[in-house]
Amino acid sequence: MATYSTLEEIKTGMQDDLFADDFITLRSEQRDAIDQAKERFCKRSGRRGEYQYEVLPEYRQFLWNAKMRFGKTICAMQLMRELDVKRTLIITHRPVVGESWLQAFKQVVGRKSSEPKVKGNCDIHKAYGFGMRSDDESETVGNYYDLEKFVETPGNHYAFFVSMQYIRLSELVNSKTQAKNTGAGNTTSAANEKLKADILKTDWDLIIIDEAHEGTLTSLGKGVIQDFLKKEKTKMLYLSGTPFNLYEDFKEDEIYTWDYIAEQTAKHNWDLEHPKEKNPYAELPKMNIFTYDITKNIDNILDQTGVFSFPEFFRTWTGNPKADNASMPEGAKGRFVHEPEVSEFLDLLCKKDAENNFPFSTNEYRQMFRHTLWVVSHVNEAAALEQLLKEHKIFRHFNIVNVAGRSETDEQNENALDKVLKAIGENPEKTSTITISCGRLTTGVTVAPWTAVFYLKGGDRAATYMQTIFRVQSPYKTHEGKIKKECYVFDFAPDRTLKIVAETAKFSSMATAKEKKKQEGDEEKTQEMRDKETVRDFIELCPVLSMDGGKMSAMDVNDIYKQLENVFIDRLVRKGFDDPCLYNQDELNKVNPEIINHIGEHGGKAPDEKRKDAKDTVDLSHMTDEQRAEWEEKIRQKKAEAKKKAEEKLKKDEEFKAQWEAMSDEEREDWLKAEAERIARREKAKEEREEFKKRMTNIRGIALRIPLLMYGGADAGDPKDELTVDNFTRKIKDESWTEFMPKGISKEDFNKIRKCFNATRFEEAGKKYRALTREADFMHIDERIRQITEIFSYFRNPDKETVLTPWRVVNMHMSDTIGGWCWYDEGFDEKTGVLDTPRYVDQGDVTRQLFDNVDLAGEVQTKILEINSKTGLYPLYVTYSLFRRRLDEYIKAECIDKETVSVQEEQVVWDDIVENNMYVICNTPMAKGITRRTLFGFRQVDQKANIKNVQLIERASKDQEGLVKDLKSVSFWKGNSSKQEMKFNAVVGNPPYQVMDGGNRNSATPVYNLFVDIAKKIAPNYLSMIMPSRWCVSGRGLDSFRENMFNDHHLEKLFDFSDGSIVFPGIRIGGGICYILWNKQYNSDHVLIANMGSDFNIKQVLRPTIEFNLSFFIRNNYVRSIVKKVRNKNDEKMSDRALSQKPFGFRTNFIDFSESGEIKLYNKKAKSGIGFVKRDSVVKNASLIDKWKVVTSRSTSVPEEDNGQVLRIGQTFISEPGSVVTESYVVVDVFDNEDYAINCLKYLKTKFFRMLCQVVIVSPDVSSKTFELVPIQDFSKESDIDWSKSIEDIDNQLATKYGLDAFEREYISNNVRALD
Repeated sequence: MATYSTLEEIKTGMQDDLFADDFITLRSEQRDAIDQAKERFCKRSGRRGEYQYEVLPEYRQFLWNAKMRFGKTICAMQLMRELDVKRTLIITHRPVVGESWLQAFKQVVGRKSSEPKVKGNCDIHKAYGFGMRSDDESETVGNYYDLEKFVETPGNHYAFFVSMQYIRLSELVNSKTQAKNTGAGNTTSAANEKLKADILKTDWDLIIIDEAHEGTLTSLGKGVIQDFLKKEKTKMLYLSGTPFNLYEDFKEDEIYTWDYIAEQTAKHNWDLEHPKEKNPYAELPKMNIFTYDITKNIDNILDQTGVFSFPEFFRTWTGNPKADNASMPEGAKGRFVHEPEVSEFLDLLCKKDAENNFPFSTNEYRQMFRHTLWVVSHVNEAAALEQLLKEHKIFRHFNIVNVAGRSETDEQNENALDKVLKAIGENPEKTSTITISCGRLTTGVTVAPWTAVFYLKGGDRAATYMQTIFRVQSPYKTHEGKIKKECYVFDFAPDRTLKIVAETAKFSSMATAKEKKKQEGDEEKTQEMRDKETVRDFIELCPVLSMDGGKMSAMDVNDIYKQLENVFIDRLVRKGFDDPCLYNQDELNKVNPEIINHIGEHGGKAPDEKRKDAKDTVDLSHMTDEQRAEWEEKIRQKKAEAKKKAEEKLKKDEEFKAQWEAMSDEEREDWLKAEAERIARREKAKEEREEFKKRMTNIRGIALRIPLLMYGGADAGDPKDELTVDNFTRKIKDESWTEFMPKGISKEDFNKIRKCFNATRFEEAGKKYRALTREADFMHIDERIRQITEIFSYFRNPDKETVLTPWRVVNMHMSDTIGGWCWYDEGFDEKTGVLDTPRYVDQGDVTRQLFDNVDLAGEVQTKILEINSKTGLYPLYVTYSLFRRRLDEYIKAECIDKETVSVQEEQVVWDDIVENNMYVICNTPMAKGITRRTLFGFRQVDQKANIKNVQLIERASKDQEGLVKDLKSVSFWKGNSSKQEMKFNAVVGNPPYQVMDGGNRNSATPVYNLFVDIAKKIAPNYLSMIMPSRWCVSGRGLDSFRENMFNDHHLEKLFDFSDGSIVFPGIRIGGGICYILWNKQYNSDHVLIANMGSDFNIKQVLRPTIEFNLSFFIRNNYVRSIVKKVRNKNDEKMSDRALSQKPFGFRTNFIDFSESGEIKLYNKKAKSGIGFVKRDSVVKNASLIDKWKVVTSRSTSVPEEDNGQVLRIGQTFISEPGSVVTESYVVVDVFDNEDYAINCLKYLKTKFFRMLCQVVIVSPDVSSKTFELVPIQDFSKESDIDWSKSIEDIDNQLATKYGLDAFEREYISNNVRALD
């Protein structure tokens, strides 16, 4: 009996029904998908069966999580029809599916020559138009502007199909298009640009996003959808069969799910329930997945780390000895390096013996697999495989169709689908083809005769994998009347197969959890039980078989469920150990609370600061009729849902009442006992979960630091050694522990809680980080950088002091100062700003001198130093920019072919750059290891990388001269006796900001200033560092640094972020963040100051750094303009009148007061805030006791959620005659008249006053210096300010008095919020 079965005869009497073209009857699940979307998009009225739907006037979204072959296009067009919307836009990343949408459109609305194919639809084609645009060529169907005129007639509608590739090239979205169109040789017509812009600006009623998992989450895709297409009243329907990356963006009631399990279950049940009726699912084949461990037959192909990998197995000769690591045999260029082994593998697929089951081993099997899809990683692999297949004794009889092309250009331009269909021909049973692809034709298209896919590549995420394998599940009927019954996947990476099946089942379990919880008894099930049930359902309907030496065995639910552990490990990896699945709840709850609390108090505590969604506030008084109707509809729906739940509960109660009455006394007693036990178990579990959460918070700060250490690996020894819970403290050296772990946590502390970690997940996650890094070793440089930086995106900042420089910040900093190749768009958004290909940023001379500095031989001469590398991301950015320059020279010299450059050839260039142009100094061996890993991965390079570690922070503080001498010495870097000095073109980096000095309240001393001084002493041409902005105004020990910086005429640019969280989200750095460009060739007392805001709008002004005789620098250009106007009035400063240091001689901690007495003392140490002292105990400023004093608290408060926009000068009040204050307060001014004091208090509350104080305050304490920019006002009735008015009005009067323009007024209004 055959092992495989792809085609079978159609049952007698069913030939005319299956694949009939007469009518389309929507299946029940298709009807459900349409109805649920309508429920989300519309207001429903009327009775059941007679519902009326009115589209809601607000933005709504809905996701159809429906598997391939669901019929999403037909259903989406039917939804369009039933919603009766005027304008519908269909957008997809797959332009090839345009014709499919046109066909579905005609089937739903009809056409001139025929009625609609959807059963029950009347012909309305005259009221509907359709247009299509997928590239810059002319339309194939329908003109957009004609359609716009068409819908001007009441009752007319249209749908317009556009590709994401076309629309994202609009100048409105894509800066590259802007540059291209403004430059010479522009190829995009003005008419084309206008069309794109008009499509983006149109108020579409319904937008259908096909294959929504593709192209919508890139920076350009997000820009198209979020910035332009999404409007106030738009309805967006997302379609995807694998929405793994979208699911979190939708609420439960915004998703409809129909997966493979649901489909095949419906197919099976239909024949049982409707034995005499046509089965609408009969044409959908059953999937079978076969896994085969190739290493059992071919075990001598290992990568440099001793692991089998597809990239190594399919590596091709380049002709470059360094890249190939060997001399290429004559005539072998482009062929497989391991050609004998690849040939052996192809022979294996055809091997025939007594017990073999290989897919091409018999003529019968070859007939079944006449047409198959083979998926590989790269174009070069595809070309080599095509050549070998054509030479093979069996496969040469197949028509080999390589749709990967001969180069990346071919891959993009060739019409792959036409090529495959042409090769298959009109009668597929008479031909045989093998299609080789690197990714084309793996989503969104149908090649019906395919019966199997061969997966010959590593990696790939679940979404990509599932999209690819389901290409072969398309319905197919032969000319001989046979139907495709089953289809197959042959995967040669068994672990990957099982993991993805488990992950897909887990996703399916999650997607259907809401429905399953409604089932009787499901609330008692654990998630693990639900997951196992889903896996069992999946493998019953899609068997997973392991092939071992020609024998097959089915994988059971436990085999596959074991792979769910990998799903948890993947989640742990992606979340940077920030997930409860890392911990053993039982073990953590057993630990002595004193140990947990000790760790929490000494740096281990790290609360999860995820923001909860704010509740909507409802203000009926300001609602329009439309908004009120919408609000009332929401309330009606909620009431209807509540009523339905109440009815269901009542029904259950009645059913239980009947059961109760039928019970005997003994049964009732047993039930009550069981129920009491159930409730007790539930309460106990709840208490344990709460305790677990509290304890987890206390050690979270340790856990978040572990991934980076795992990525870098052990400090010393074999780099293949893995970090485990047991060896963790032994593998990490003491100095590395000190640098990367909380300051108060010792290795002994960690060992006391190590059992709290799930040892398997801990170790496997570490292996995963390293496996991902190893995987990147076989990628082209661009791909490798994406992979490495994605790994870094998983890491979390464990606290507000330990800040790793994100890749986004590195790009922002470097591109703004020295230029080079930047991987983000101009918005630098973490999620949407990442570019598909990096953009070149030209900052003029500095960019040319650093990245175009080549000699006559084309060798880059630049030498760049990064100080204090922790991650290696700064060297990664710089090295890539130098690499691109060198690669261009090699291509120009024809040393490398641009179209076919190999990974190995790129690595040769990369390694040479790191050896000769990049220099890195680290603080610890671990930081050195992490940096090396970022630059080289696990490759054992011959070159000596210039990555050194010294006790950098200690030497910067105590041995600055010796450190500078080492860094400038060639012998230090090269390990020889050379007495030459290094000449660095630039020094860059993110220095350490501070060190704890053992003082009170976690006292710390800044050290970043030391590193700037060291960099200057090294004497580079350029210096660019990122650091806190506090130095511009004040800061402990920074006075001389500030003076030197602003008297240094080589300081060319300063980019300043008053809100540091824009740079480091979630991290509050008092005073903000800045980065500088210091240029040895620049000589001026003016600096270009760029104020950076949350929207990255920059106000740049070239201005002096020392102005107005101030001891500090006014960072904000708007504030500077305001201060200049205020200073022109020559008013007295409030700082001259304020009393801050012990205004009456009483310290903050003064406690020798009584509960009654002569003089009232405002004292925070007193319970009521007030104590009393004798008059003669006031030894300072006693003459002010009987005056009216305007007082403010010494401590300021700038709430984190306000991003520095609200300066709360603490408690502000009037200290009446007969009262004094302790040093907890500052006396702002003193008056003989109460009215004057009241008016002064009003002044303190104005935005104008607080804005001028904000400029100076960068520490928690107010002093007299705080008021240095604040002018004193006349607080009498004769004043030019009417103090009887409101605070808002007084602000306007002050703005007028000092001649503030509209922009300056707006700045104050927007950046200083009103006080409560």
